[in-house]
Amino acid sequence: MGTQAGTSADTLKFLRELEESPYRHDFFMALRRLESMYPDMPRFGQGARPIDEPIRLGQEPSMAFAPSALASFRAGDKDRPHKLSGFFFGLFGPNGPLPLHLTEYARDR
Repeated sequence: MGTQAGTSADTLKFLRELEESPYRHDFFMALRRLESMYPDMPRFGQGARPIDEPIRLGQEPSMAFAPSALASFRAGDKDRPHKLSGFFFGLFGPNGPLPLHLTEYARDR
């Protein structure tokens, strides 16, 4: 994954809070905080290879009203990047461009 995030108390506290209660955080604020942990790496989305990116973004396939922007967060380690899933963007769901039966199919898988 390249350079590891700093291990300051604030960094660890933020990662733990984001993992335990992602609904309390804003999507863009979370990305800014995560990106600031990797000052010597390219900005998110600008890495030459996917392995150079310290985070993976995803979407939670749901038909329900989104109670918050973020669905879940899994902190990464030296072998795997962080994973941040949201409700509000992507292809699935009632606001996505794909037909609803494909959201149901993805959710059931």
